[in-house]
Amino acid sequence: MKIVLEFFDNSWILSNQRGGGGDNYTNTVFRTGAYPSITTGTAPFTGTYLPETPLPKFIDNFNPNGKWTLHVFDLSGLDVGTINSWSITFKAPTCATIGFSGLPATMN
Repeated sequence: MKIVLEFFDNSWILSNQRGGGGDNYTNTVFRTGAYPSITTGTAPFTGTYLPETPLPKFIDNFNPNGKWTLHVFDLSGLDVGTINSWSITFKAPTCATIGFSGLPATMN
């Protein structure tokens, strides 16, 4: 089985021919910086994995609006499968917390 995420002219291979006959992906999350990589996992794949192709780090002025497509290819052809659901989540970047200390101010 091969799983590919596509957005406009870009595509990222999430998983390619992993797990043999036990290609079950249940509550599987692909995330940048995740551990372990899907390449070292074993089926059934449940949990969070680093995809085979690194997902892009979207930066300034990225507009996620548009058609995102998940392609799933059954490369053996001897069985059938079902996608019950899928979603994509974008997380806004976080700002660093800056601590400071000083004397309290008094007013007269």
